[in-house]
Amino acid sequence: MTTVSPEFILALRDAQVIAPELPQADAFDTLAWLEAYERSIVVPPGNKVGKLVLADYRVGTATKPDELAVYVGGVARTDEELADSRLTSGSTLLSADHATDPYKISEEPHHYISADHGTGGLARLLSQDQAVTSIVPLGRQTWNAAVAPDTHPIKEAMGRLFPGKLGFISLHGMYSGKLFDLSDDTEIHALVGLGPTPNEQSRQVAEHIVQAAADLDLKVRIGNDEKYKLYNPITGGYKLDPETGKEREGQLMAKSPKMTTNFAHRLMAETQVQVPSIQLELARVLRLIPSDLDGGWHRDRHGNRHGDRMAKAMGVHLGYLLAVEAVKAIEGGRSAGN
Repeated sequence: MTTVSPEFILALRDAQVIAPELPQADAFDTLAWLEAYERSIVVPPGNKVGKLVLADYRVGTATKPDELAVYVGGVARTDEELADSRLTSGSTLLSADHATDPYKISEEPHHYISADHGTGGLARLLSQDQAVTSIVPLGRQTWNAAVAPDTHPIKEAMGRLFPGKLGFISLHGMYSGKLFDLSDDTEIHALVGLGPTPNEQSRQVAEHIVQAAADLDLKVRIGNDEKYKLYNPITGGYKLDPETGKEREGQLMAKSPKMTTNFAHRLMAETQVQVPSIQLELARVLRLIPSDLDGGWHRDRHGNRHGDRMAKAMGVHLGYLLAVEAVKAIEGGRSAGN
């Protein structure tokens, strides 16, 4: 077999193929919340249209460089409110590091890189529905938390909020089209990275997520354990390394020590309490995508680029349910660090 199956291509764009039994009302309710919360983060107040478009992810709603919001109960909280431990104690800490466009300073000329679209709205919704304290960059970013020193504003916020938390989730988006073999009928929907030196608590949470994902008919793996290959939509086969001609492989495991997943371990060393710390990478089909990015990514069964709202609702609801399972796994092990 030299090309992927038609089912694989369809599943890239239509979440109804993945989970046809999900309640439609719940899926559309999740979509409505995510659209409202994503707009509240990235659409400038003067934009009356309110559509999600790529260009807005650079400035977003930030009024100053590297501005952050910290959400608890779905509401952006002030520093004074966050200083009250009764508001945030006993919760999971979550950071959507790339909710808006990060700024790349490792190459000249410096330039913005693409956001992990949909993660900011999801982070805020999780703060509303679950015991989650969510850190979200609102735009005007001047660097990238994943490769920045520990003085990055997101990490400084983590340092203030981490003590007493049950665990940490670094929420990200990943490019679609990852697979293990051309015979796969669906892509890899999410990967859980544990960092180069994970603790046992993190491993247990990751294993719970993988099992919960299987119950949702999602293909989720622990990034530390497996490498993936990349689907080439032009050839229908694997993407190849231009220098060697061999199949390209990748691995998402939060490898860099500068990533927030690993920064959490440095904070654990300070608090002397071990809790789970994971990186959750969601494929496009599970996230809310701007309307001008590949037609919103979700297409109808005939391949039309206008997008299928049912497929979009199913997709983002699946992403939400998977993230909820990650939070539940952390809460379920609340005594592990004691």
